[in-house]
Amino acid sequence: MQIKKYLAVLAVLTVTAVGTFAIAHNWSKSRRGPEPAGVCALGNGPAFTVTQEGRTNGKADRTVIRIFKTTGEWKETTTFLATDKQTVMYGLQNGVIRVNEEKKQSDYIGRWAPPLPEEKIRADSAFVDESTLLGYKVLRLHMAAQDGSNIDLYKAPALHGMILKVEEKHDDGSSFVLEPVKIDMGNVQDFAPPNYPVSSDVYNRNHQAKAPQN
Repeated sequence: MQIKKYLAVLAVLTVTAVGTFAIAHNWSKSRRGPEPAGVCALGNGPAFTVTQEGRTNGKADRTVIRIFKTTGEWKETTTFLATDKQTVMYGLQNGVIRVNEEKKQSDYIGRWAPPLPEEKIRADSAFVDESTLLGYKVLRLHMAAQDGSNIDLYKAPALHGMILKVEEKHDDGSSFVLEPVKIDMGNVQDFAPPNYPVSSDVYNRNHQAKAPQN
């Protein structure tokens, strides 16, 4: 399955905490095929914390802090600067959840996959080049949609395959950039989501089965 099937959707995503996950998830899914039922496979890598800055049309509007365990499980906190509102998500063995403090529940978003080997990323038709960000090797993947939108993803193989940087540009001149400003290795405190009931409403709305065609 080629990544081109996802371009129209991916290129118009405004990257938020959920958007970043959706991009990574859909790209990985396009390379691996349908996901099996059950829990997410855990990896083995470094523990670290990444701080990223998000800019919409050149203006900083959010800060994203993602904490990784050695297993690849993560916690991501996005703070929107204009309102100081936060979105908190967890990537756990049972999948990705977003904490809904208003309803005192956790919204199930979907599964996540372990990172692809570097050689498979390089072999992808979307692979463009290699560079470094804050001292870490990143592999750039470029995607373009028919509407003129473009998106570049910079994946770091040594950091659980995380997307360290996203560049999104549209033909109307609008843009979004999410890039790292600091990476702290080790000294990661353990984390766990609040003990809220888990709702699948968001997941079900986003994955409603299409009625069979006659």
